[in-house]
Amino acid sequence: MGELPNLIVIILDTLRKDYDIPVRNVLEKFGFVSYERAIAPAPWTVPSHASMLTGLYPALHGAHETKKRKIPSVKLDKKDNLLTFKLKEFGYDTVLLTSNFFVHPHFGFVGFDNVYYVPPLPEIKLLSDSERQILRKIVQNQSNFRRIFLELVRKNHYRLLLKGGTQYLMQTFYKHFFALFKHWPTEKGISQIISYLDRYLSKNKSENMFIFINSIEMHEPYLVNDNLKILSDNLKTNSLDMSLVTAWRQRYVTESEYLGKKLFELLSVLRKHNVLDNSLVIVTSDHGQLLGEHGRIGHGNFLYDELLRVPLFIKYPQWMSPTSDKTSVGGSWISLTSLKSLITHGALGKIPSKKVLFSDTVFAESYGIAGRVAINSKREKLSVKKLEKYRIAVYHRAFKAIFNVNDWKFECIKQYDPTTEIDDVILRRMKKEITKFLRVVTSTKISSIR
Repeated sequence: MGELPNLIVIILDTLRKDYDIPVRNVLEKFGFVSYERAIAPAPWTVPSHASMLTGLYPALHGAHETKKRKIPSVKLDKKDNLLTFKLKEFGYDTVLLTSNFFVHPHFGFVGFDNVYYVPPLPEIKLLSDSERQILRKIVQNQSNFRRIFLELVRKNHYRLLLKGGTQYLMQTFYKHFFALFKHWPTEKGISQIISYLDRYLSKNKSENMFIFINSIEMHEPYLVNDNLKILSDNLKTNSLDMSLVTAWRQRYVTESEYLGKKLFELLSVLRKHNVLDNSLVIVTSDHGQLLGEHGRIGHGNFLYDELLRVPLFIKYPQWMSPTSDKTSVGGSWISLTSLKSLITHGALGKIPSKKVLFSDTVFAESYGIAGRVAINSKREKLSVKKLEKYRIAVYHRAFKAIFNVNDWKFECIKQYDPTTEIDDVILRRMKKEITKFLRVVTSTKISSIR
Protein backbone atom coordinates (compact mmCIF):
# COMPACT_ATOMS: atom_id res chain seq x y z
CA MET A 1 0.00 0.00 0.00
CA GLY A 2 1.03 3.64 -0.46
CA GLU A 3 1.61 6.18 2.29
CA LEU A 4 -1.99 7.29 2.42
CA PRO A 5 -4.47 5.21 4.45
CA ASN A 6 -7.18 3.26 2.70
CA LEU A 7 -10.67 4.61 3.29
CA ILE A 8 -13.57 2.18 3.57
CA VAL A 9 -17.21 3.00 4.27
CA ILE A 10 -19.68 0.16 4.83
CA ILE A 11 -23.37 1.12 4.86
CA LEU A 12 -25.61 -1.49 6.47
CA ASP A 13 -28.70 -0.08 4.81
CA THR A 14 -31.86 0.16 6.99
CA LEU A 15 -30.19 -1.10 10.20
CA ARG A 16 -31.53 0.77 13.23
CA LYS A 17 -29.48 1.37 16.35
CA ASP A 18 -31.38 -0.87 18.75
CA TYR A 19 -31.00 -3.96 16.54
CA ASP A 20 -27.23 -3.76 16.02
CA ILE A 21 -26.04 -6.30 18.62
CA PRO A 22 -24.90 -9.02 16.14
CA VAL A 23 -23.00 -6.40 14.16
CA ARG A 24 -21.59 -4.81 17.32
CA ASN A 25 -20.30 -8.17 18.58
CA VAL A 26 -18.39 -8.72 15.35
CA LEU A 27 -16.94 -5.22 15.13
CA GLU A 28 -15.71 -5.21 18.72
CA LYS A 29 -13.55 -8.24 17.87
CA PHE A 30 -11.91 -6.22 15.10
CA GLY A 31 -11.17 -3.23 17.34
CA PHE A 32 -13.87 -0.80 16.21
CA VAL A 33 -14.89 2.14 18.40
CA SER A 34 -18.67 2.35 18.94
CA TYR A 35 -20.56 5.66 18.97
CA GLU A 36 -23.94 5.74 20.66
CA ARG A 37 -25.63 8.91 19.45
CA ALA A 38 -25.24 9.05 15.68
CA ILE A 39 -28.08 10.64 13.71
CA ALA A 40 -29.00 10.10 10.06
CA PRO A 41 -29.82 13.40 8.30
CA ALA A 42 -32.85 11.90 6.53
CA PRO A 43 -35.11 8.85 6.93
CA TRP A 44 -34.39 7.26 3.55
CA THR A 45 -31.58 6.35 1.19
CA VAL A 46 -30.98 9.08 -1.40
CA PRO A 47 -30.90 12.20 0.83
CA SER A 48 -29.01 10.38 3.58
CA HIS A 49 -26.30 9.08 1.23
CA ALA A 50 -26.08 12.48 -0.43
CA SER A 51 -25.45 14.02 2.99
CA MET A 52 -22.73 11.53 3.85
CA LEU A 53 -20.92 12.09 0.55
CA THR A 54 -21.29 15.90 0.41
CA GLY A 55 -21.20 16.80 4.10
CA LEU A 56 -24.40 18.81 3.62
CA TYR A 57 -27.92 18.54 5.01
CA PRO A 58 -30.69 17.73 2.49
CA ALA A 59 -31.84 21.36 2.33
CA LEU A 60 -28.42 22.30 0.99
CA HIS A 61 -27.63 19.42 -1.38
CA GLY A 62 -31.21 19.29 -2.73
CA ALA A 63 -31.45 15.50 -3.22
CA HIS A 64 -34.75 15.09 -1.40
CA GLU A 65 -38.42 14.54 -2.11
CA THR A 66 -40.93 17.36 -2.64
CA LYS A 67 -44.67 17.38 -3.27
CA LYS A 68 -43.97 17.18 -6.99
CA ARG A 69 -40.67 15.32 -7.11
CA LYS A 70 -40.89 11.72 -5.97
CA ILE A 71 -39.03 8.45 -6.46
CA PRO A 72 -37.44 7.73 -8.97
CA SER A 73 -36.89 11.40 -9.84
CA VAL A 74 -35.08 12.25 -6.58
CA LYS A 75 -31.41 12.48 -7.51
CA LEU A 76 -28.28 14.36 -6.49
CA ASP A 77 -27.84 17.13 -9.06
CA LYS A 78 -25.32 19.25 -7.13
CA LYS A 79 -22.23 17.06 -7.49
CA ASP A 80 -19.42 19.59 -6.90
CA ASN A 81 -19.16 18.75 -3.20
CA LEU A 82 -18.96 14.98 -3.62
CA LEU A 83 -16.27 13.28 -1.55
CA THR A 84 -15.30 11.05 -4.48
CA PHE A 85 -13.93 13.96 -6.54
CA LYS A 86 -11.92 15.29 -3.61
CA LEU A 87 -10.37 11.88 -2.96
CA LYS A 88 -9.52 11.41 -6.64
CA GLU A 89 -7.56 14.67 -6.39
CA PHE A 90 -5.63 13.11 -3.50
CA GLY A 91 -4.72 10.11 -5.66
CA TYR A 92 -7.33 7.61 -4.51
CA ASP A 93 -8.87 4.89 -6.63
CA THR A 94 -12.61 5.13 -5.87
CA VAL A 95 -14.77 2.01 -5.80
CA LEU A 96 -18.52 1.56 -5.32
CA LEU A 97 -19.92 -1.87 -4.41
CA THR A 98 -23.69 -1.74 -4.00
CA SER A 99 -26.82 -3.82 -3.96
CA ASN A 100 -29.01 -0.74 -3.58
CA PHE A 101 -30.64 0.54 -6.75
CA PHE A 102 -30.52 4.14 -5.46
CA VAL A 103 -26.83 4.10 -4.50
CA HIS A 104 -25.64 4.29 -8.07
CA PRO A 105 -24.27 6.91 -10.50
CA HIS A 106 -27.74 7.05 -12.11
CA PHE A 107 -28.95 8.84 -8.97
CA GLY A 108 -26.06 11.27 -8.88
CA PHE A 109 -23.50 9.29 -6.90
CA VAL A 110 -20.71 9.74 -9.40
CA GLY A 111 -16.94 10.03 -9.25
CA PHE A 112 -16.30 6.31 -8.78
CA ASP A 113 -13.63 4.74 -10.98
CA ASN A 114 -15.18 1.31 -10.53
CA VAL A 115 -18.85 0.48 -9.94
CA TYR A 116 -20.10 -3.01 -9.13
CA TYR A 117 -23.89 -3.29 -8.79
CA VAL A 118 -25.61 -6.52 -7.86
CA PRO A 119 -29.43 -6.35 -7.64
CA PRO A 120 -30.95 -7.87 -4.47
CA LEU A 121 -33.13 -10.01 -6.74
CA PRO A 122 -32.26 -10.33 -10.45
CA GLU A 123 -35.07 -8.87 -12.52
CA ILE A 124 -36.57 -10.39 -15.63
CA LYS A 125 -36.86 -7.64 -18.24
CA LEU A 126 -39.41 -8.31 -20.95
CA LEU A 127 -40.54 -4.69 -21.17
CA SER A 128 -38.79 -1.90 -23.02
CA ASP A 129 -37.87 1.30 -21.18
CA SER A 130 -40.83 3.14 -22.70
CA GLU A 131 -43.21 0.32 -21.75
CA ARG A 132 -41.85 0.29 -18.21
CA GLN A 133 -42.42 4.03 -17.94
CA ILE A 134 -46.04 3.72 -19.13
CA LEU A 135 -46.73 0.87 -16.73
CA ARG A 136 -45.05 2.66 -13.82
CA LYS A 137 -47.31 5.69 -14.24
CA ILE A 138 -50.41 3.50 -14.32
CA VAL A 139 -49.34 1.49 -11.26
CA GLN A 140 -48.59 4.68 -9.30
CA ASN A 141 -52.12 5.94 -9.84
CA GLN A 142 -54.03 2.69 -9.28
CA SER A 143 -54.51 0.84 -6.00
CA ASN A 144 -54.91 -2.81 -7.07
CA PHE A 145 -54.43 -5.28 -9.92
CA ARG A 146 -58.05 -5.01 -11.06
CA ARG A 147 -57.76 -1.24 -11.52
CA ILE A 148 -54.42 -1.63 -13.30
CA PHE A 149 -55.91 -4.25 -15.64
CA LEU A 150 -58.92 -2.07 -16.47
CA GLU A 151 -56.74 1.00 -17.08
CA LEU A 152 -54.51 -0.93 -19.49
CA VAL A 153 -57.58 -2.19 -21.37
CA ARG A 154 -59.14 1.29 -21.43
CA LYS A 155 -56.02 2.72 -23.02
CA ASN A 156 -55.72 -0.19 -25.49
CA HIS A 157 -52.36 -1.32 -24.09
CA TYR A 158 -53.08 -4.98 -24.92
CA ARG A 159 -49.50 -5.82 -25.86
CA LEU A 160 -48.25 -4.19 -22.65
CA LEU A 161 -50.88 -6.10 -20.67
CA LEU A 162 -49.66 -9.41 -22.12
CA LYS A 163 -45.97 -8.69 -21.67
CA GLY A 164 -46.44 -7.17 -18.22
CA GLY A 165 -48.54 -10.10 -17.05
CA THR A 166 -45.99 -12.58 -18.36
CA GLN A 167 -43.16 -10.75 -16.65
CA TYR A 168 -45.09 -10.66 -13.37
CA LEU A 169 -45.68 -14.43 -13.45
CA MET A 170 -42.05 -15.15 -14.34
CA GLN A 171 -40.78 -12.81 -11.63
CA THR A 172 -43.02 -14.52 -9.07
CA PHE A 173 -41.55 -17.89 -10.05
CA TYR A 174 -38.08 -16.36 -9.93
CA LYS A 175 -38.62 -15.17 -6.34
CA HIS A 176 -39.51 -18.66 -5.18
CA PHE A 177 -36.56 -20.13 -7.07
CA PHE A 178 -34.13 -17.73 -5.39
CA ALA A 179 -35.76 -18.30 -2.01
CA LEU A 180 -35.20 -22.05 -2.40
CA PHE A 181 -31.67 -22.04 -3.81
CA LYS A 182 -30.14 -18.63 -2.98
CA HIS A 183 -31.65 -17.92 0.48
CA TRP A 184 -33.47 -14.82 -0.74
CA PRO A 185 -34.73 -12.54 0.81
CA THR A 186 -32.25 -13.12 3.67
CA GLU A 187 -29.46 -12.82 1.12
CA LYS A 188 -29.77 -9.71 -1.04
CA GLY A 189 -26.35 -9.42 -2.66
CA ILE A 190 -23.77 -9.15 0.13
CA SER A 191 -22.18 -12.51 -0.73
CA GLN A 192 -21.48 -11.41 -4.30
CA ILE A 193 -20.12 -8.09 -3.05
CA ILE A 194 -17.69 -9.91 -0.74
CA SER A 195 -16.54 -12.16 -3.59
CA TYR A 196 -15.99 -9.17 -5.87
CA LEU A 197 -14.10 -7.33 -3.13
CA ASP A 198 -11.79 -10.33 -2.70
CA ARG A 199 -11.05 -10.38 -6.44
CA TYR A 200 -10.58 -6.63 -6.61
CA LEU A 201 -8.10 -6.51 -3.72
CA SER A 202 -6.13 -9.37 -5.28
CA LYS A 203 -5.52 -7.20 -8.36
CA ASN A 204 -5.08 -3.77 -6.73
CA LYS A 205 -2.57 -4.12 -3.93
CA SER A 206 -0.64 -0.96 -4.77
CA GLU A 207 -3.57 1.45 -4.96
CA ASN A 208 -4.72 3.89 -2.30
CA MET A 209 -8.39 3.00 -2.19
CA PHE A 210 -11.65 4.57 -1.22
CA ILE A 211 -14.18 1.74 -1.12
CA PHE A 212 -17.85 2.54 -0.52
CA ILE A 213 -20.09 -0.46 0.14
CA ASN A 214 -23.88 -0.60 0.51
CA SER A 215 -25.45 -3.80 1.81
CA ILE A 216 -29.23 -3.95 1.58
CA GLU A 217 -29.85 -7.12 3.62
CA MET A 218 -31.77 -5.25 6.36
CA HIS A 219 -34.16 -3.68 3.84
CA GLU A 220 -37.61 -5.06 3.07
CA PRO A 221 -38.88 -7.42 1.69
CA TYR A 222 -38.42 -9.85 4.56
CA LEU A 223 -40.83 -12.57 3.41
CA VAL A 224 -40.98 -14.30 0.02
CA ASN A 225 -44.58 -13.23 -0.58
CA ASP A 226 -44.33 -9.72 0.87
CA ASN A 227 -46.71 -7.30 -0.82
CA LEU A 228 -44.99 -3.95 -0.32
CA LYS A 229 -48.23 -2.17 -1.08
CA ILE A 230 -48.72 -2.30 2.69
CA LEU A 231 -46.24 0.58 2.98
CA SER A 232 -48.34 3.04 1.00
CA ASP A 233 -51.56 1.68 2.54
CA ASN A 234 -50.19 2.47 5.98
CA LEU A 235 -49.48 6.06 4.95
CA LYS A 236 -52.98 6.48 3.53
CA THR A 237 -55.08 4.70 6.15
CA ASN A 238 -52.88 4.41 9.28
CA SER A 239 -53.84 0.71 9.31
CA LEU A 240 -51.50 -2.16 10.17
CA ASP A 241 -51.69 -5.93 9.89
CA MET A 242 -50.18 -6.86 13.26
CA SER A 243 -49.54 -10.45 12.21
CA LEU A 244 -47.37 -9.10 9.40
CA VAL A 245 -45.66 -6.67 11.76
CA THR A 246 -44.79 -9.58 14.07
CA ALA A 247 -43.38 -11.57 11.16
CA TRP A 248 -41.33 -8.58 9.99
CA ARG A 249 -39.88 -8.06 13.47
CA GLN A 250 -38.82 -11.68 13.64
CA ARG A 251 -37.26 -11.58 10.19
CA TYR A 252 -35.53 -8.28 10.99
CA VAL A 253 -33.72 -10.00 13.85
CA THR A 254 -32.79 -12.89 11.56
CA GLU A 255 -31.46 -10.44 8.98
CA SER A 256 -29.30 -8.67 11.57
CA GLU A 257 -27.81 -11.99 12.66
CA TYR A 258 -27.11 -12.95 9.05
CA LEU A 259 -25.59 -9.54 8.39
CA GLY A 260 -23.29 -9.95 11.38
CA LYS A 261 -21.90 -13.18 9.90
CA LYS A 262 -21.44 -11.59 6.48
CA LEU A 263 -19.75 -8.56 7.99
CA PHE A 264 -17.24 -10.88 9.65
CA GLU A 265 -16.54 -12.42 6.23
CA LEU A 266 -16.09 -9.00 4.65
CA LEU A 267 -13.67 -7.77 7.31
CA SER A 268 -11.78 -11.06 7.09
CA VAL A 269 -11.26 -10.40 3.37
CA LEU A 270 -9.82 -6.96 4.21
CA ARG A 271 -7.49 -8.54 6.77
CA LYS A 272 -6.50 -11.31 4.35
CA HIS A 273 -5.24 -8.68 1.89
CA ASN A 274 -3.50 -6.64 4.63
CA VAL A 275 -5.89 -3.74 4.09
CA LEU A 276 -7.69 -3.56 7.42
CA ASP A 277 -4.92 -2.25 9.69
CA ASN A 278 -3.90 0.59 7.38
CA SER A 279 -7.46 1.79 6.79
CA LEU A 280 -9.98 4.16 8.22
CA VAL A 281 -13.06 1.92 8.24
CA ILE A 282 -16.50 3.34 8.97
CA VAL A 283 -19.55 1.12 9.47
CA THR A 284 -22.94 2.76 9.79
CA SER A 285 -26.48 2.84 8.40
CA ASP A 286 -28.24 5.42 6.25
CA HIS A 287 -31.50 5.15 8.23
CA GLY A 288 -33.51 2.73 10.36
CA GLN A 289 -36.84 0.97 9.98
CA LEU A 290 -40.25 1.25 11.64
CA LEU A 291 -41.62 -2.11 12.71
CA GLY A 292 -45.03 -1.14 14.03
CA GLU A 293 -43.86 1.60 16.39
CA HIS A 294 -46.07 4.72 16.32
CA GLY A 295 -48.53 2.72 14.20
CA ARG A 296 -46.15 2.86 11.22
CA ILE A 297 -44.09 0.47 9.12
CA GLY A 298 -41.18 0.96 6.73
CA HIS A 299 -39.10 4.14 6.40
CA GLY A 300 -39.09 7.56 4.81
CA ASN A 301 -41.25 10.56 5.72
CA PHE A 302 -41.13 10.27 9.52
CA LEU A 303 -38.49 11.58 11.93
CA TYR A 304 -38.84 9.05 14.72
CA ASP A 305 -35.73 7.79 16.52
CA GLU A 306 -36.29 4.32 15.06
CA LEU A 307 -35.47 5.89 11.69
CA LEU A 308 -32.82 8.44 12.64
CA ARG A 309 -30.71 6.89 15.40
CA VAL A 310 -28.28 4.62 13.59
CA PRO A 311 -25.27 2.52 14.58
CA LEU A 312 -21.82 3.99 14.01
CA PHE A 313 -18.56 2.10 14.37
CA ILE A 314 -15.11 3.32 13.34
CA LYS A 315 -11.76 1.53 13.10
CA TYR A 316 -8.91 3.99 12.91
CA PRO A 317 -5.56 3.31 11.22
CA GLN A 318 -2.72 2.69 13.64
CA TRP A 319 -1.29 6.21 13.32
CA MET A 320 -4.62 7.92 13.91
CA SER A 321 -5.66 8.40 17.54
CA PRO A 322 -9.23 7.14 18.03
CA THR A 323 -11.78 9.82 18.79
CA SER A 324 -13.43 8.30 21.84
CA ASP A 325 -17.20 8.36 22.27
CA LYS A 326 -18.25 11.46 24.20
CA THR A 327 -21.94 11.09 23.40
CA SER A 328 -23.23 10.19 26.84
CA VAL A 329 -26.73 11.25 27.84
CA GLY A 330 -26.80 15.02 27.91
CA GLY A 331 -23.63 15.25 25.83
CA SER A 332 -22.84 15.62 22.15
CA TRP A 333 -24.31 14.11 19.00
CA ILE A 334 -22.83 12.94 15.71
CA SER A 335 -24.44 13.75 12.39
CA LEU A 336 -23.58 11.48 9.47
CA THR A 337 -22.88 14.71 7.57
CA SER A 338 -19.59 14.85 9.55
CA LEU A 339 -18.25 11.65 7.98
CA LYS A 340 -17.00 13.47 4.88
CA SER A 341 -14.80 15.72 7.03
CA LEU A 342 -13.49 12.76 9.04
CA ILE A 343 -12.60 10.87 5.85
CA THR A 344 -10.91 13.94 4.37
CA HIS A 345 -8.78 14.27 7.49
CA GLY A 346 -7.77 10.65 7.10
CA ALA A 347 -6.89 11.13 3.45
CA LEU A 348 -4.66 14.10 4.35
CA GLY A 349 -2.97 12.21 7.16
CA LYS A 350 -4.41 14.54 9.78
CA ILE A 351 -5.66 13.57 13.21
CA PRO A 352 -9.17 15.03 13.54
CA SER A 353 -10.20 17.11 16.52
CA LYS A 354 -13.30 16.17 18.45
CA LYS A 355 -15.19 18.96 16.69
CA VAL A 356 -14.93 17.06 13.41
CA LEU A 357 -17.34 14.39 14.67
CA PHE A 358 -19.15 15.80 17.68
CA SER A 359 -21.65 18.62 17.97
CA ASP A 360 -24.05 19.85 20.63
CA THR A 361 -26.75 20.12 17.96
CA VAL A 362 -27.55 18.05 14.86
CA PHE A 363 -30.53 17.94 12.50
CA ALA A 364 -32.57 15.65 10.26
CA GLU A 365 -35.09 16.59 7.59
CA SER A 366 -38.17 15.22 5.85
CA TYR A 367 -39.99 16.95 3.01
CA GLY A 368 -42.96 14.58 2.87
CA ILE A 369 -43.60 11.20 1.28
CA ALA A 370 -40.71 9.93 -0.82
CA GLY A 371 -42.78 7.93 -3.33
CA ARG A 372 -46.04 8.52 -5.15
CA VAL A 373 -49.19 7.27 -3.44
CA ALA A 374 -52.43 6.39 -5.23
CA ILE A 375 -55.31 8.13 -3.44
CA ASN A 376 -58.79 6.61 -3.62
CA SER A 377 -60.86 8.57 -1.09
CA LYS A 378 -61.14 11.92 0.69
CA ARG A 379 -60.00 10.27 3.89
CA GLU A 380 -56.83 8.99 2.24
CA LYS A 381 -56.24 12.40 0.68
CA LEU A 382 -56.46 14.03 4.11
CA SER A 383 -54.04 11.50 5.63
CA VAL A 384 -51.51 12.04 2.87
CA LYS A 385 -51.89 15.82 3.06
CA LYS A 386 -50.89 15.76 6.73
CA LEU A 387 -47.71 13.91 5.85
CA GLU A 388 -46.68 16.14 2.93
CA LYS A 389 -45.00 18.71 5.17
CA TYR A 390 -41.46 19.96 5.62
CA ARG A 391 -40.31 18.87 9.07
CA ILE A 392 -37.02 19.24 10.90
CA ALA A 393 -35.80 17.15 13.82
CA VAL A 394 -33.30 18.88 16.08
CA TYR A 395 -31.19 16.99 18.62
CA HIS A 396 -29.63 19.27 21.23
CA ARG A 397 -27.80 17.87 24.23
CA ALA A 398 -30.35 15.74 26.13
CA PHE A 399 -33.34 16.88 24.08
CA LYS A 400 -35.05 16.34 20.74
CA ALA A 401 -37.76 18.36 19.00
CA ILE A 402 -39.65 17.99 15.72
CA PHE A 403 -40.65 21.24 14.06
CA ASN A 404 -43.29 21.47 11.34
CA VAL A 405 -42.02 24.27 9.08
CA ASN A 406 -45.18 24.48 6.95
CA ASP A 407 -47.44 24.91 9.98
CA TRP A 408 -44.70 26.77 11.89
CA LYS A 409 -44.98 24.86 15.13
CA PHE A 410 -43.29 22.25 17.29
CA GLU A 411 -45.04 18.88 17.07
CA CYS A 412 -43.11 17.26 19.91
CA ILE A 413 -40.27 17.86 22.35
CA LYS A 414 -38.75 15.02 24.36
CA GLN A 415 -35.87 14.53 26.78
CA TYR A 416 -33.45 11.58 26.99
CA ASP A 417 -32.25 12.30 30.51
CA PRO A 418 -35.00 11.60 33.07
CA THR A 419 -33.28 13.92 35.55
CA THR A 420 -33.86 16.95 33.31
CA GLU A 421 -37.04 18.82 32.49
CA ILE A 422 -38.32 20.64 29.44
CA ASP A 423 -38.55 24.17 30.79
CA ASP A 424 -38.75 27.60 29.16
CA VAL A 425 -34.97 27.79 28.83
CA ILE A 426 -34.85 24.54 26.82
CA LEU A 427 -37.83 25.58 24.72
CA ARG A 428 -36.17 28.89 23.81
CA ARG A 429 -32.95 27.08 22.99
CA MET A 430 -34.68 24.63 20.63
CA LYS A 431 -36.47 27.51 18.92
CA LYS A 432 -33.16 29.29 18.50
CA GLU A 433 -31.50 26.22 16.96
CA ILE A 434 -34.33 25.69 14.45
CA THR A 435 -34.33 29.37 13.49
CA LYS A 436 -30.56 29.37 13.01
CA PHE A 437 -30.73 26.22 10.87
CA LEU A 438 -33.44 27.66 8.63
CA ARG A 439 -31.54 30.90 8.20
CA VAL A 440 -28.49 28.98 7.03
CA VAL A 441 -30.29 26.70 4.59
CA THR A 442 -32.53 29.41 3.12
CA SER A 443 -30.00 32.26 3.17
CA THR A 444 -32.84 34.58 4.09
CA LYS A 445 -34.13 36.14 7.27
CA ILE A 446 -36.43 33.90 9.26
CA SER A 447 -38.71 35.37 11.86
CA SER A 448 -38.27 34.05 15.37
CA ILE A 449 -40.45 31.09 16.33
CA ARG A 450 -43.15 32.06 18.76
